[in-house]
Amino acid sequence: ILEMARARAQFFGEELIRDNDSIKKKLEPIEQAEGPAIEQAEGPAIEQTVEPVIEQTVEKAVHSIAAPEIEEPIIAPLAISVDPGDTVEVKEEEEKPKRSIGQIVLTVIAIILVLEILILGIRFFAPNSVADEAIVNTQTAIFKTVTGWADGINDMFSGKDSNEDTVIPDDSDKDANKDGSEEEQPNEDQPAEPETPAPDPNPIADKNALVSSQMGNNINIEQVKANEALKYQAGKNYGLTDINNSKPITNNIWQTPENAVPVYYDKSIVGTIIAFDSQWIDFVNSGNKSVLNLLKKDSEAYRKTANYSKIGKIKETFKLLEIGEIRQGSTGFCVWVHEEMQITENGTITDKKYNWVYYLEPVDGKMQIVNYFKF
Repeated sequence: ILEMARARAQFFGEELIRDNDSIKKKLEPIEQAEGPAIEQAEGPAIEQTVEPVIEQTVEKAVHSIAAPEIEEPIIAPLAISVDPGDTVEVKEEEEKPKRSIGQIVLTVIAIILVLEILILGIRFFAPNSVADEAIVNTQTAIFKTVTGWADGINDMFSGKDSNEDTVIPDDSDKDANKDGSEEEQPNEDQPAEPETPAPDPNPIADKNALVSSQMGNNINIEQVKANEALKYQAGKNYGLTDINNSKPITNNIWQTPENAVPVYYDKSIVGTIIAFDSQWIDFVNSGNKSVLNLLKKDSEAYRKTANYSKIGKIKETFKLLEIGEIRQGSTGFCVWVHEEMQITENGTITDKKYNWVYYLEPVDGKMQIVNYFKF
């Protein structure tokens, strides 16, 4: 209530007094005019002229407070000329009243104050009403609008352009599938992945390259290499008919797993021989029996190895392994090798050299040693 009283005092107090003073100042030229024409003019003619002007001026002043405008022309007398015929003529001319910025600001503040008092009254005396809900929605909308303006102004001064952040995806390289999904098409500019070459049925001609490809199976052998002099001799009895009648490998392809590298006979044979000789040292020196996994179970090679009597009694060093020709029999494969070892027994060091023909067979997808013969 106090705030509404202050608003009314501000509306109808000083502003209206200032406008009345302004009207009085505009009427002073008429009262101070000299000459007999003025005296003759006193009476009904002057009253008929001045009273409408006063009413118009007051009406304009009240209207300007209710709805302030920057400029609005009003009709006001500026001068009076007296003719010799004792006739008073009042000339009217348009004038644009001047208002200070302070008056306009005060008027706007007063209007805002009245609206705020009205809002507070509604929210206090009628909470949760339709009017109260409308006020809350309006305040929320105004807040969002002002926030958007603030963000826009901030982006403008920070040099950001809202259009720069808009990115239109390019779906030109995608095609829709039947189920409505999109599948990315391969880029023609990128080189296609090389196709897996077809398996080669021929054994590797370079024996040193063949040996090098299987050196991952070696741990204890000091030197491993190929030796072309180690090869089959026709008419010689090697102790096994399948070895005696063996022939060079014609089809070297063993396994062709899907989406994997083909498995070849010659690589599998060489890898098994290197692994066996390397693990043999661990078996003799420390009793590690992992070497038995490379032997066909219940075979002659398995029996000889499992029954070896000097395990832990001697120490062996594998100095050299040479790999020669690889051939194929009716059941298995055979390979000619040369081995050089250093054996320490009871403090005595002895160098030993062996020439063997290892006979191997594929067992459950693995190449295993079945037997070995001296030559």
